[in-house]
Amino acid sequence: MKLPFSIALLFLSGLYLSGNDKPVNVNLALQTQPSRHVLDSLKAVYGGQSPPCYEYGIATPTRINKLAELAKTGDAQALECLWDELVFSPDSIIYFNPQLAYDVYKIAKINNVGMQFENEEGKLGTIKKCLEAGPFDWAAFRKKYNIPVDTLNDEYFSIWEIARQASLGREFGKPDPQLVLQLVCRGGSRMLDLNTAVSVAYNNWKQQKAVKFEPLDYVKPGAYDDGGYHFVGYIRHLEAEADLNWRVKTLIRSLKNNAGVYLAPAYKIACRFFEARQRGEEPNGGSGADIWAMNSIESQQTRYLDMLQSINRGKLPEPFQGNDSSDIRLNKIYNKVTAYLQKHPVTISGMGGEPDAEGIIEAQKRWLSYRDETAKILAIIKPDEDETSWKNWLTEVRTVQLWEMLNTAKELEKLNTEEPK
Repeated sequence: MKLPFSIALLFLSGLYLSGNDKPVNVNLALQTQPSRHVLDSLKAVYGGQSPPCYEYGIATPTRINKLAELAKTGDAQALECLWDELVFSPDSIIYFNPQLAYDVYKIAKINNVGMQFENEEGKLGTIKKCLEAGPFDWAAFRKKYNIPVDTLNDEYFSIWEIARQASLGREFGKPDPQLVLQLVCRGGSRMLDLNTAVSVAYNNWKQQKAVKFEPLDYVKPGAYDDGGYHFVGYIRHLEAEADLNWRVKTLIRSLKNNAGVYLAPAYKIACRFFEARQRGEEPNGGSGADIWAMNSIESQQTRYLDMLQSINRGKLPEPFQGNDSSDIRLNKIYNKVTAYLQKHPVTISGMGGEPDAEGIIEAQKRWLSYRDETAKILAIIKPDEDETSWKNWLTEVRTVQLWEMLNTAKELEKLNTEEPK
């Protein structure tokens, strides 16, 4: 069967994979039938069968070329793999190309009219919806909003996190349903239900409805059996991180007495303290330790921003206490807890990230910078209390934290000694 002129012209003009960010060329032959040596070399490795996805062990552009050659014959498995590479779970946004996925599909149907595969109609509908969403200049978008290239190639779902933020407006301006759809189309992953997500975003676009896009609504049920716990945890982490960063940007503009000028560096120092505190003062080993750690740090960051916002509204913390002897009380408990952990190191079966004296010492070093920078910004926000008063209050808060740390260490030590030998 001869290739229709319109399709032949399309292939003759040179198809390419592109996110408009360093397009990746794909040189597909004009003929509908791929060369015999390509098919033989592909199938020989797999006993004459169609090769499975992701097992070529070659560079992605070359793999896509070979898959396209094989898919054009009407090989359903090769076409499914090609669609994964181009739309449903591409290695990088630069390989996203629903046009190529659709054009190869049309040729495959010419050569194998009876070709069918699972959810063919649903996937084809997704591809068509993404095509209807229109072209999207990734390079211009990335430059305009200062989005790092690495973010776009994140193995998880960074594109969908950008879609979520765009659906809320934020730095992307007024929520634009078409922009959200274009972003959702480009966020395919094997653990995410792209078909449903695109369908919902497409309907919102058609109805011009500005609706929040929530990636967690589209995690495939089976994902939980394939590292899904960590995957979902990472999604939540990226969402929390983006929301916290947005809060910082908002506070920079709203803090009284131009205190926002000092917030970015103060928050950065605070985050270093929170990270050191989590590493050195909390049990953080065992299964799910990374998710536990991220949640702890995010909780500390949230409380920090809540505190700034509350004080910015004129409300003093309760209890607001502290005096010249605050440092003395802090030093006493600090020496007590470090001495205890040096004498009674905490170990728990199945963990491996227990609190220890070295961790507390490191956290305390970070806390000193945290105290100074935070007291400075608080004294600017609410000058009724001078910087020394804020330092004393922060010192009292830290004293309570170390008392809690000592009690935790004693409880962990007790648990350890009660475990059967």
